[in-house]
Amino acid sequence: MKDTRFIVLKKIAKISLIMIKPNKHLLAVILLIGFTNISNNIYSQSDPANYERWKFKTEGAIFSTPVIHDQTLFVGSQDGFIYALSPETGKLKWKYNTGYPVSVKPLIYQNILIVESGNHLHALTMDGHKLWRFDQSDTIHSSRLDNWDFQHSSPVIYENTVYYGSGDGYLYGVNADDGSAKFKYASDDLSPIRSTPAVKDHSIFFGDWNGKVYGVDLNKNTLLWKIKTFDEKPYPNFGPIIYNMLIYGDLLYYGVRNPHMMALDIHTGKEAWSYTDPNGSWIPGNALVSEDVLYMGGSDNHMMLAFDAKSGNLLWTFDATQNIYSQPLLLNDKIIFTTFYSGYGDPKPEKEGYLCIVGKTSGKLLKRVEFDDKIISSPILHDGTLYFGSTNHNLYALDAKKILSKSE
Repeated sequence: MKDTRFIVLKKIAKISLIMIKPNKHLLAVILLIGFTNISNNIYSQSDPANYERWKFKTEGAIFSTPVIHDQTLFVGSQDGFIYALSPETGKLKWKYNTGYPVSVKPLIYQNILIVESGNHLHALTMDGHKLWRFDQSDTIHSSRLDNWDFQHSSPVIYENTVYYGSGDGYLYGVNADDGSAKFKYASDDLSPIRSTPAVKDHSIFFGDWNGKVYGVDLNKNTLLWKIKTFDEKPYPNFGPIIYNMLIYGDLLYYGVRNPHMMALDIHTGKEAWSYTDPNGSWIPGNALVSEDVLYMGGSDNHMMLAFDAKSGNLLWTFDATQNIYSQPLLLNDKIIFTTFYSGYGDPKPEKEGYLCIVGKTSGKLLKRVEFDDKIISSPILHDGTLYFGSTNHNLYALDAKKILSKSE
């Protein structure tokens, strides 16, 4: 991939040479003016050290998105631990060994911390003591299924029942009080479930590794509808439904390893609208809707996409130059999201991951903070601080006010 900023500068230099006589002093002035104007319009690139409040290192990559509750930050790591930290200082309060990598966003419900790990569900007190554990004897597909399998199905709560998808191909419902089984529904062929389900009006929606999306009646434990999102698999890792299922009004959105994304009617499963990436890129990013605008990240197209959530009209695209698997964070008139370099694209960037700040309505880049780490974890904001994890085992806490400031 070519550096477009360099191309623009070369074009300005070329035009200057054509328009003037070869006076080296005048040429230098004009080129300087051209470069200055361009630099004023280009976003600022920054070192994270300029904004760092603290950094905490685990023993494994952090794909998990952190959560904060009652002055404690909780985050999972590929080292198998759940960490509880002070949001202000990054000091470790406690850690709990789940026995398997933690690739989910923790759920906080009635002062209970609930996470999936190794197909099992763990419930802990706020000070790290075990309340209950929902065990699955079969840990099949609890490890990463391929190099792009970053996150598991995160637990969600509905009417005191915790729902999550498992690598064994079942969607489970567990009593939040004691961890007893309440619900179980199998995907076709017991295909692993990596998507985080969405629930509305006693119906639950999820997708599986084989690219099927399901709507299920929770009261009757019966299928409402089911669709397959592709006809043929052109290569082995094509098609899985991943990350959050998101309901907005009567429409369902989801990330997919497929260039063809769809918004589905939650009542029928029929396509309301669709979008196909012209270059065949997956559209796997965690969906977010705000004020009738849907934001979705792309993979090898490196695009953040903004759609009219109801009609599917494409409003704008932004080329982040890296893959986007994170869920954007909305802050006033800006969206904030993380990226990582997947190994594809030309040329290879100097840095492995970015934190991008983009205008919510314009899609224009305002600032980019550049990291030596790949960043898959989604950013969260709490009391003026941005938090997210990285593949270099770090959890970052950055000063949001300084990042959003126009001056360094």
